[in-house]
This record gives sequence, structure tokens and C-alpha cells, in this order.
Amino acid sequence: MILCRDETHDWGMSGIIGIGGDTHGMVVLSFSTSHRLSISLPSIVRGESHQVVWPQGVPIIALPFKSAAGAFQLCLGLENIIQTGDLA
Repeated sequence: MILCRDETHDWGMSGIIGIGGDTHGMVVLSFSTSHRLSISLPSIVRGESHQVVWPQGVPIIALPFKSAAGAFQLCLGLENIIQTGDLA
């Protein structure tokens, strides 16, 4: 894990998702310019036991966190970037 600060970096593109409510912040996914990507606006899904449908065959990495404000999870699925063998 790397603790980041407000620094200039060499990433070519960053997708930024703002979070507000009882807490606030953002999630940032950064990629090098070697990836040809477009980033769509986020969708919000609410409700008990809701389901997120991921693209078929894409490995998903889940990072659970616990904080004084409560638990949360960051999930990431990137086709052709994350390989199943990388998750072992």
C-alpha cells in the first residue's frame, strides 16, 4: 500500500468518482497513456442485497476496508489488464 499525497504524477489518465454524504472524498483510478480507455460517468445503485453485474470473464479484485466511519469495499475489474493468474 502507498499513502498518496497531493503530488503531480506521471499517469496519463485518471477517472475520478466523487463521494458525498455522511463522509466525503473520492475514488481515483489512474492509468498510463499506453492504455486506450474511455471512462463513463458512475452509476449509483442503492438498496439491501443489490447486485452489481460485472462483464463476463473479467476477474474482480475486492479490497475491503474498516474505518471509524464504517466498513466499505473497493472493487476493480479490468479486462485485459488484470489476469486471473495475478490474483494467486
